[in-house]
Amino acid sequence: MKRLTICMVLVGIAGCRPESPREIGDVNKRPDLGQIIEERSEVSEEKDANPDKTEAELDKAIADYSEAIRLDPTDPLAYFNRGCAYDSKGAYYKANLGSSDRRKDEYDKAVADFTEAIRLNPDYAMAYRSRGSAHYYEGDFDRAIADYTEAIRVKPEDAMTYVLRGFAYASNRTFDEAIADYSEAIRLDPAHAVAYYNRGLAYKALGDKGKAEADLTRGRELGFED
Repeated sequence: MKRLTICMVLVGIAGCRPESPREIGDVNKRPDLGQIIEERSEVSEEKDANPDKTEAELDKAIADYSEAIRLDPTDPLAYFNRGCAYDSKGAYYKANLGSSDRRKDEYDKAVADFTEAIRLNPDYAMAYRSRGSAHYYEGDFDRAIADYTEAIRVKPEDAMTYVLRGFAYASNRTFDEAIADYSEAIRLDPAHAVAYYNRGLAYKALGDKGKAEADLTRGRELGFED
């Protein structure tokens, strides 16, 4: 049975990037994102390792955020930002060293920091979303869905989170749920090429060729390049 290849090109985890204090809770800044690009015999995920950042630069960022945490261990922003740095380091290891073990170690650290940010601020939508994507990249789609759902609870108007949860549903081969999420993303953002294209692939997986071709075409018209 053919499975969908999901290829997501991201800056960090689903747009995970350091935030400034005034940006806390703002999850509407869209990250650079690639999408499901073709059908193959296996599922494969990739994300942008941010080649402009060296390992030394990432270590420096982690050290700086660790110092911020030492000075104020109650600041969820510092934990979130350090989690983003750990995520970027994991992506660096994947892209440059091909080391799955070292990559997983960094993702585990990222998850721990996102979890602490959530403990300190239970309504931190971006922390839920970023932790969900960390789970996603480790193949734990159920946990990813749970975290994306919490992010949606806090910030239901964020179209990108619906797309990300749609990816997780598609990876679980629950295509009806994926289609529902892509449709909600389109309702929130009618020009969302990613949502159209992936909804088209979900329809294709279900054998609905007419709807699939209509959505794939619309996604391309809106700028998706396959």
